[in-house]
Formats: sequence, structure tokens, C-alpha cells
Amino acid sequence: MAREILNGQRLTLCATLIAMLVVGWGARDLVAQIVRGSITGRVVDVSGAAAPGANISVTNAETGVAVHVITGESGTYTVPELNPGTYTITVDKTGFRPLEVKGIQLLAQQTVRQDISLEVGQVRQTVEVSGAAPLINTENQTVSTQVTGQQLDHLPAATQDIDSFLILAAGVGRATFNSAPQISGSAHWGADNFTLNGVSVNDPGNGGGSYSFGLGGVNLPALESLQEVQVVGINMDARYSRIVNVQMVTKSGSNQFHGGAYEFLENNVLNANTFVANSAGQARSPFRKNEFGFNVGGPVLRNKTFVFFDYDGVRQSIPHTIQNNLPSTAMRQGNFSALCPSYTNGICSAAGGVQLYNPLTGAPFSGNIIPSGAITAQAKATERIRGLLGFFLLLVL
Repeated sequence: MAREILNGQRLTLCATLIAMLVVGWGARDLVAQIVRGSITGRVVDVSGAAAPGANISVTNAETGVAVHVITGESGTYTVPELNPGTYTITVDKTGFRPLEVKGIQLLAQQTVRQDISLEVGQVRQTVEVSGAAPLINTENQTVSTQVTGQQLDHLPAATQDIDSFLILAAGVGRATFNSAPQISGSAHWGADNFTLNGVSVNDPGNGGGSYSFGLGGVNLPALESLQEVQVVGINMDARYSRIVNVQMVTKSGSNQFHGGAYEFLENNVLNANTFVANSAGQARSPFRKNEFGFNVGGPVLRNKTFVFFDYDGVRQSIPHTIQNNLPSTAMRQGNFSALCPSYTNGICSAAGGVQLYNPLTGAPFSGNIIPSGAITAQAKATERIRGLLGFFLLLVL
């Protein structure tokens, strides 16, 4: 995955093909260990006896990629290093009805237990199970909160970032929308670790997730490009170096082409005036914010290689009136007589007037005029260049 942030824009590219060409096939497994999950369980017959030697096929419903294992002597099986997604388990064993379990939802870094009971016979039977997560996690002691892709798609959000979704996590001590939320007793600075597909996306200077002042976490991937967000904050294992880990997982391509586009618009016509401006009788200040983007994913080689591309752009315009006092043409040539309305023997004599002095001798400049010989060559050259640029602009415009 490659990301580029430029002038308020965010470009997120998630391409499995490019990753394999640049990083290499071996590095794929190294990175994936951080975000992948596993499915485990035990296969038995109707009496509860172990069913060793059963053929297990675990297939990703979106990509068609399948992994095959065989149950051990105790009937147990484990399929590790699976990408997050929806899976189907098929079990075949001689003398038993083939069994198919559909709709198993696997999240990032999750271990799902699916025990299977086989019946004697040769007739194919299909069993569908709900994709809901189990009520009790029996595989480890970690307490985490998963924000699924369905929640990211359907819950209301003012912008395309995860800020407002962090308050859904267990153990939120303070629901602040920033890059360093207080979760599970963490502090604002340096206690939260933000990762994207296992890669750190932190702001080292501020001890939290990468963010933009006034725009929140728009530097992070857009909600439209995320498959899920996981917040782990209690009883984490040694993989994590901080109190809280916010793990973001991007979408990926599948065997079917899919995509979408979006546009969020705010301006001084649609937005209400502020309370303070209303109380002072002031009109709404000019404001315009656009956040827009699109994403597309699909197969490169069906059941083997897939590509996903996401773009998110942000434009925010808040005009401000700025008043600066700039030196006049005479001042740029050393004549500062305008700083004092009246002079006596070349010395400023008016109340409130300004008198300039030679910094080398301490003597006052007569009439606040700096002699040409006291002006450095660099300043004179700068003035000539400024004049040439002004003449050039007049010709162009």
C-alpha cells in the first residue's frame, strides 16, 4: 500500500499486485502476521468422538482463495494467516455427510473457533451460520472493540475519518475527537499506537495518530477505504508497545469489481452562524469545505491476485482579512522623513514622532534620511531586483 499526502489531499493506493512486485512474495507473510486472523476448531461425529483425517477447506467468500488442512488425531484443525473477511468451511470425510458452514466473519487479529459435528451418510448437507461475533472470547484475554465495515458505512459521520468512531471502543475515558483519545486509562501523549495494515501511522512529535490541525485525522485513510477498525486496550500481548492500539485495515479487491464515490460539502450557506457571531450581530464568515473521493477494486487474476485503489481529497477555504504596514518607495531608498511630522535642525521635534539613529555611531540621521553610502550593497541589489520584477509583472498583466 502506498500513501501520499499533498496540499490537503490524501491518496491511498492498496494494490496486492504492486506489493508483491516491490516487496516480494516472502515479505507478504511477514507484514500480514500483524493483521491476519485464524480459524480453529474440532471435528467430531454425533457421539462426540474425534474425527481425524477429515479434509478441511477454508475459502474466502469474496476472493475465492482457499486453504486446505487435515484434522489431527484429536480431530482438531487450525488455519492461520487468514485475511479479514467472510469465510466458508467445507468438511469431507469418508463415511460421513460432507458439511459446509457459511458466513464465518473473521476480523483482524481475531481467532474464531468453529467446532463441527459430522453425521454418517453420503448426502451433502449445507449448514449456514450467522456471521456475528461470539458473545464470549474464549481464545485469549484481550479486550478489544471492532468497528466493522457495516458500521463505518452506515453510522453518520461529518468527515471521512475515524475520529468519531473511537468513542465506540470499550474503556473510553474521555470522548475527545483527536489523534490521542483516552482509552483504557491511556494518557493523551504517547499512549496510543495507530497502525494501518500493521504499519505505524503515528505522529512522533505529538505521541498519537497522524492528523492535521483543524481537520482531525484526515491524513488517515478515508472511511470508504477501510474494511474495519480495531481498538485493543486491555490485556494486550507482547506485540504492542503502548497502552492502546488502534488497528485500521483497508479494503481489498475481490472477484467482483466494486467501487463508489462520495462528496461532503460545507459552506456559509448551509452552515448556521455561530452563537458568538449571532450575539454580536455579525454575519456568517466565509467558509467552504469539500471532501470528495472514490475507490475501485477488482480482480487482476480471479481467485489469485486483486487490486484496490482509493483517493480522498480535502479542500477547505477560510478567508481572512489581513492588514500589513509595508515600507513606501521612499523608505526603501532610505528616506524615512514620514516618521516624524516636524523637525528642528534635522532632529524630530514632534511628540509621538520617531527619530532614527546610526547604529554604528549613535548619531541621529538628519531628517530621518539614511545616506546612500550607509545602505548596504545587498539592500540596493534587492531593491533593483524588486523594481525589475514589478516592471515584468506590468508587461505580463
